[in-house]
Amino acid sequence: MSYPPAAVHHSMAARPLSNIPSPRFTVHKGDWFRTNANNNGRCWLSAPSLNEEPLKGPNLGGVGTFIGPVHDVDISYRFIAIMVPHPYQRDLPVWVNVWTSQNQAGRPSHVDFCSPVQRMECINWRRQGWIDQYMEFADILSTPSSHSRTSLLSQPCWL
Repeated sequence: MSYPPAAVHHSMAARPLSNIPSPRFTVHKGDWFRTNANNNGRCWLSAPSLNEEPLKGPNLGGVGTFIGPVHDVDISYRFIAIMVPHPYQRDLPVWVNVWTSQNQAGRPSHVDFCSPVQRMECINWRRQGWIDQYMEFADILSTPSSHSRTSLLSQPCWL
């Protein structure tokens, strides 16, 4: 007797790796990003890979807002998210999706919510006296590292 296949949510269906896009950039500790128009000032108070309904953080500002330095990275099936200090509330760590592998229809696509700031621009900032400060955030936030996930700060992040 033949049975119909089990229902599989479209995001869980097996897909060939060649159909899954890769980001056009890597993410390293200390990197800075500039928000794009499709970011809409969104940030979250927990990492996307935790698969929970994240609390929305305070608005990041308009297009072109600089965010950084990157403190932690979270890579899930659909997103690359970075943890950075909020640009206007520097003692508040927030998660910002910088890239996704799918468009809103769930099709493989490149969607950059933020663009990396070019290394030479960051070098010029530092020559002018800019100093990156890394904060020790309280463990009140859900971070990948605090949930037995590997922190990716010591290596380039690729999908």
